[in-house]
Amino acid sequence: MNKVKLLSILTLGCLSILAGCGDDSSSSPESKDISSDPIETKVEVTAGCQEITDEADKAKIEKIKSDLTDVYSTFGDGDLNKAQEMSAATKSSVEAILKKYPGNCEAQLAYTASIISDIANNKKINNLVDTLLARTGKPGASLFSRDMMGSSEVSFNLAFHSTDELRGILVSDAQAAIATAIPSLDSAISYMTNIANDDAFTCTYNIDERNVELGRGEFAPVLAALYAAKATLTALVSINLNIDENGKYDWIDSLMELGAKVNYYDNHGFERLFKFIGKDSKFTSIHDSWKKEYKNIPNMIDSAINYVQFGLQYGLEEAKNGLKTQENDLYIVGDGEEADLSTADAQKIIDSLSTIKTQLRTGFDIPYAEGKTIKIAPYKWFENTDGI
Repeated sequence: MNKVKLLSILTLGCLSILAGCGDDSSSSPESKDISSDPIETKVEVTAGCQEITDEADKAKIEKIKSDLTDVYSTFGDGDLNKAQEMSAATKSSVEAILKKYPGNCEAQLAYTASIISDIANNKKINNLVDTLLARTGKPGASLFSRDMMGSSEVSFNLAFHSTDELRGILVSDAQAAIATAIPSLDSAISYMTNIANDDAFTCTYNIDERNVELGRGEFAPVLAALYAAKATLTALVSINLNIDENGKYDWIDSLMELGAKVNYYDNHGFERLFKFIGKDSKFTSIHDSWKKEYKNIPNMIDSAINYVQFGLQYGLEEAKNGLKTQENDLYIVGDGEEADLSTADAQKIIDSLSTIKTQLRTGFDIPYAEGKTIKIAPYKWFENTDGI
């Protein structure tokens, strides 16, 4: 598989962080209809890898795998609407197989892939975007039809040049809509954990007329990415980013007049900014309902690191057999010309990640003046739920 195709798959995983995965319910993006509280997700995953015995069902799972490959290829080509339609159709087929064979790893993997690829199906996020654009007189558009700069420009303009109602939607409803993606991530994590922990399971996909074998070396990094995505989304929805003043945002308008007045001491907007870091400010504090999840973010990051190491260690074990067990793998670990990653580099990454994981918990020193250092312990940040 060439690097461009691999990059497309990794990009899809990253974009799914922004768009959410697979929430198919529809509702208005009004705050009262979207709950931003955590939703407990319980997924009953049958451990091990149940075999599909019926020949017709075997053919169905092969068709599903082919369809999923087409979905990813279509996404990589930029046709997001078509990818959405294909993903929705494939997902229903996967659910039928998974219901009949709940312990089949290929079905579990296909279901996880359909969740990840279903980036455009989160109606709450799409409704939110459409509502914001409609109320600013702009035509409705998918979040991913815009480039990153365009999206940033829309967000900035809505925050600083719009009504109080729109500014409120930007914060509270955006967080609530993003929160709807987390239950789908939990489902994907549950299935991928079972798959990655089965050292005997491999799965073959035909990509670019080549049979590519996926095993623990590929499954573990995907699971790592899912944990990283969950950590990111949890942080985004946990932090209180409300910047209103008794439901009003006129202080923003005052702040925008700074250039004309050039009087920082009398400007209400500037005064409001200082209140954000005051003793009684709730800004950047953690929402009460999300404190437990927020404090668990370090464990999610640790899991992400562990599974990256797990996948690389699996590659090192396979490298002992040369190309014998790797010739159809997505990437090859070894010391020959065919290798994509040398054994020395793989081990170096594993060791570096161990060091990083330790430093995230125990901290590390950063020099800030001659002979002086300050100790930074990133995971300690997640113990503070009171904000700045």
